[in-house]
Amino acid sequence: MKPLFAFIAFISCFCASPVFSAGLLVILCEAQQWTGQRVGFRDDGELENDQNFQNLKETLFVLDEYAPQVGNTVHVKYGEDRVYQGEVRYIYRGSKSYLTIETQPADILEVYSIDMMTGNATLTITKQLFGFYTDVFTGQCEVRLVEP
Repeated sequence: MKPLFAFIAFISCFCASPVFSAGLLVILCEAQQWTGQRVGFRDDGELENDQNFQNLKETLFVLDEYAPQVGNTVHVKYGEDRVYQGEVRYIYRGSKSYLTIETQPADILEVYSIDMMTGNATLTITKQLFGFYTDVFTGQCEVRLVEP
C-alpha cells in the first residue's frame, strides 16, 4: 500500500491548483481475476464466443478533481511500475452514476466503466491479435474521494 500512497502524493503535486483545491477521485481495483466473455472472429474468419477470464494486477486510477468532467485526464498505475494516462469519455449522472474511462496502454483499446456507488466495474478490451475480438470482463473496485 505504501507505493499506492506515494503515487497518489506524486500525482496530487501535478494536480494541485492554487485557484481551486478540489479532492482527488481515486479508484482502486485490487489484483484479482476478472471474468467475462470473448466475442469476435479468429484469423480464419470463424466466429468466437467463449467464456474468458483475465488476471489483472492492481490498477489505480487518479482523477484530478471531483466531480470529473468528460475529457478530464486520468492517471493510471498498473501493477508496480506501469504508469500511463487515460481520459474520461462518458459520465452518467443519474441516481446510480457511473463513468467510463478510456485508456490505450499499448496497441489495445481498454474501456473501464465503473459504478461510482458500488465500485462494480466492467472492462472492455478490443484488439486485433490472432483475430479481431472484444473481451468484456467484470471486476470490483473501490471508489474514494481524497481531500487535499
